[in-house]
Amino acid sequence: MPSDTVETVARHIAALVDMSDNVRLIGDWVSRRYQELAGSTQLRALRKNGELVIPAPYSTGTVTTTRGNAVVTGVSTVWDSSMVGRYFRAGVTWYKIAQVQSATVIELEGQYAEIAVAANAYKIVQRFHSLAVDARFTDVTFTHMRIRRTLEPVNQTILDKMAPDRHTVGAWPLYVSESESHPETGLPRVEIYPYSDLVEEIHYLYWPRPKVLDWDEPLPHWLDLEAFREGVLIDVYRYKAAKAADALQLEIAAYWRNEYRAQMTTWKEARGRIFAAALSNDDQQFVMQRGHQGALSDLDISTARDYVWLR
Repeated sequence: MPSDTVETVARHIAALVDMSDNVRLIGDWVSRRYQELAGSTQLRALRKNGELVIPAPYSTGTVTTTRGNAVVTGVSTVWDSSMVGRYFRAGVTWYKIAQVQSATVIELEGQYAEIAVAANAYKIVQRFHSLAVDARFTDVTFTHMRIRRTLEPVNQTILDKMAPDRHTVGAWPLYVSESESHPETGLPRVEIYPYSDLVEEIHYLYWPRPKVLDWDEPLPHWLDLEAFREGVLIDVYRYKAAKAADALQLEIAAYWRNEYRAQMTTWKEARGRIFAAALSNDDQQFVMQRGHQGALSDLDISTARDYVWLR
């Protein structure tokens, strides 16, 4: 049986409160109430999978730098525009690459502030990684797929204390830290450290930012619509109170004001029922997906050590 859409829920509420001329407005309230619900808990039904690929460091050729100059020249290098935004190091400090002028010339975002080097080895790495467009930083779990290990989340302050110079390039990643959003796209970003010397794939689970539901879009199956309508009625009663007040119908305005205040209590109880029912459904689905008695037969076990750990 198909789920009710934003439109059908809005029309039902409009019929209850004699607001047939404002169905579209009620539809907006339906969408906003859904955003409130979806954004205030972590339902398994809303969880999504994401993946990011860490490019291998680039170190072909040698470089020459000048202290106080942002331009770096290379010999036998093949730099390209994909390296803009990555980080360059020929000594101790990492410098963000602002521009790739040619295959042998890059420009740093700031001046090179160390002892000049000539014909020196170097590294270019991608320190920060953008997540999915709709990702939120709420209990995001990152897994290194090659070694089948979950990365340990740490905040930037702790990571700065642990590895202030971020010197290690070569070991597999162990830590993931939330960073500032991408300055141009606004996407959420993470720093994954140590910086691997191989191409690596990282999978992550996340809860998305709640979407704005379209007029003809169905509401999710886990949503208890009878309880959900109680939340939308708060907006309806508040609207009626405001309209009456604008028309100087003060007694009517006071009536609707009392109604929406009482409705807030009703909504609190209904909201709890929605979460309880949704979480229960999610748990049941999870148990069914695990298979009979949580059997390990469908898991990738390649060694005796894997079997012990998975037990």
